Amino acid sequence: MAKAKVAATETEQTTGENTAAENTGENTAAPAEKAPKAARGNADKFVFQKDLAEGQKFAPQALLIVKHVKAHNSITRDQLCGELAKDPEFKTKQPVGRIVSYYQKDLVNAGLFTIEK
Repeated sequence: MAKAKVAATETEQTTGENTAAENTGENTAAPAEKAPKAARGNADKFVFQKDLAEGQKFAPQALLIVKHVKAHNSITRDQLCGELAKDPEFKTKQPVGRIVSYYQKDLVNAGLFTIEK
């Protein structure tokens, strides 16, 4: 019952009354505009290191990533995503960048390429 009474007293304030926040000027500043977020990792450069070793297995999409990095020897993430999007063998319903991000850790750990920031 006490909670309902508190809520009622807050709504009963008249327009002439000022709250503590209004008296201190806390809410007088205009809302700050958010700066646009820079795309993360789009300038990362994939640098080819070595071919797949015998017995190394990866998904077809991962193999296509390696194929394109090898073909260019050094390629940015944006360029790689553009090349993969044009490749008719690369089939996905998800964004290409998401697929690249998913496989990049495994491919780097396998020593197939490095990523320079």
